[in-house]
Amino acid sequence: MKIIIILLLIIAVILLAVALIVTSLIQKTFVFLDQHR
Repeated sequence: MKIIIILLLIIAVILLAVALIVTSLIQKTFVFLDQHR
């Protein structure tokens, strides 16, 4: 059972990291588009 919990925690951390990267990229692209208007 502990192995399953550890795997779920790892997956959650990876998903959080991916979400943060995606949001930062979206913010950068919006700033880029605003600058080049």
